[in-house]
Amino acid sequence: TLLVADVQRRLDVYRQTGSEADLDRLIAAADAYDSFLVAKPRQVFASLREAHDALAESLNNEDLTLAQAMAKIEVFAAEAGAFAKIMKDLSSALATTPAGDDQ
Repeated sequence: TLLVADVQRRLDVYRQTGSEADLDRLIAAADAYDSFLVAKPRQVFASLREAHDALAESLNNEDLTLAQAMAKIEVFAAEAGAFAKIMKDLSSALATTPAGDDQ
């Protein structure tokens, strides 16, 4: 996959240069790959949908207190944050540079 190739390429570059900057790039690529491996997008999407549905339903309830609304919003925000992290990691991993580039 692109993620594996990116880690391998960055490892090769680091082995050639031994520079701290290349080590940092290798670690970032490995972290993105690790995030991809442990991510459960289907579960995150389901949780995000459930949190959104609960938020929408509660906001339509006239008896909803501000504290209850904030609690529902916080749950939704947490699920959205998990989704955003997956998307950020994938976007970062897919924005690979051609071999020989110093990034």
